[in-house]
Amino acid sequence: MRQAIYESEDIKITQDVLDGSPNVIVFFSNFKEADWQAIASREDNIRFRGHSAVFVSAKTNHWWQIPDLKEMCACIRSLTEGYAERISYGSSMGGYGALLLSSDIASTRVLAVAPQSIISDPDVPLAPVWAEAIAQRPILRDNVAESLRVVPEILYDPHRARDLRHVDELKSRVTVEELRFPYGGHKLLNTLKECGILRDIVSRLFQGKATEEELLAIYNPVKRTSASYVYNVAQALVSAGEYDTAEQELATLDELDPTRATSLRSVIERRKAKA
Repeated sequence: MRQAIYESEDIKITQDVLDGSPNVIVFFSNFKEADWQAIASREDNIRFRGHSAVFVSAKTNHWWQIPDLKEMCACIRSLTEGYAERISYGSSMGGYGALLLSSDIASTRVLAVAPQSIISDPDVPLAPVWAEAIAQRPILRDNVAESLRVVPEILYDPHRARDLRHVDELKSRVTVEELRFPYGGHKLLNTLKECGILRDIVSRLFQGKATEEELLAIYNPVKRTSASYVYNVAQALVSAGEYDTAEQELATLDELDPTRATSLRSVIERRKAKA
């Protein structure tokens, strides 16, 4: 049962203890816990995987630039000490938090999905909505590379230019274990969910380090059952000017997600008219 442990204006920490579990997962959420809901709707799924968990929920879109950061990390450490494996985990803004604060909470592993690696460098792009939120607060800390004490395991789509840029920026300064999921998109967890393999992938990662080849053996056979995957492939073809091939992908997308297929068809028609 999840128990509330700590709460401030920006953060709420809850805990789910599974008796006898040697491992604990520390989840850094995105705004409104969007990524956690994609992974598992309730704590029962955590228990199914055989791990205790600490949920660090963002109440505001603060990018972990909060005045009580030290108190928050001290609370997490007090909840996770004694566990043999302490996995820091998050996606997008949550992945940035997992990377940034992993050493502060004495993590033994870091799993980050499509994370940002820096938020204060104008040469490393941010989505406009991220930049707008970040600009609302002073940046108190943005030293991911200097903070890391373990090799982070990063899941991402190498065809998503912005995500690739953040991974490359981090790779230029520290060693990174890359786990690439082509055309999974920035919302990779949602793509895996659409494929019906989210639980399999996440459970395998929580069990111990996995190779990219091992994870792709799960992903590749079912990736085309995901509307997000097919959309991302078609969108890349449109960007490359390969309209005929993109239209072939639309037939599959029509079956999986007619609304997105209609939207993309309009984009193709406009692009072809301008070509």
